[in-house]
Amino acid sequence: MTAIAFDTLKFVETLKASGFDDAQAKGMARVFSETQDAYKNDLATKNDIQEVKREIQDVRREFDETQDTLKNDLATKGDLLEVKQVIQEVRREVQEVRREVQEVRREVQDVKQELKRDNQELRRELKQDMKELELRMTIKLGGFVILGVGLLLGMLRVWPIPTQYAHPPVTHETPLAKPAK
Repeated sequence: MTAIAFDTLKFVETLKASGFDDAQAKGMARVFSETQDAYKNDLATKNDIQEVKREIQDVRREFDETQDTLKNDLATKGDLLEVKQVIQEVRREVQEVRREVQEVRREVQDVKQELKRDNQELRRELKQDMKELELRMTIKLGGFVILGVGLLLGMLRVWPIPTQYAHPPVTHETPLAKPAK
């Protein structure tokens, strides 16, 4: 059975880049991977379908061979009647195989639709979680800014910025020498 490729590392890195912490991102990747694993065993692969087609071809080939053999070996009308019954039985079996193939196709379509719905739901939940995380982060960042400004103002109050006091310029007037008389 072919596995559906899913890069969990890239998924985790994308979630982390979107603001999820490591544990949340790994948890989301694990849930998504387990969901895929749960459904992949129920999916019919191309090989399964090819195998059913080969079986149908084998039945047809056997039918044709049996029909040819019976035509050559028939001697009476009774034998013809038996051959017709065998042919009808083979046709019924072929019809039953066709119905089973159609049922498998419907089941594959149903699983595809279910996976699409699950994927859409996961995306909606992820977007909602990201919006909630963004809001919480904005609130926390605002709180940190207010706390920082409050701490800065408190520190300025306790330890004020020293200002230099400039003394007024001192002017010493020296008396001029008195003129000589």
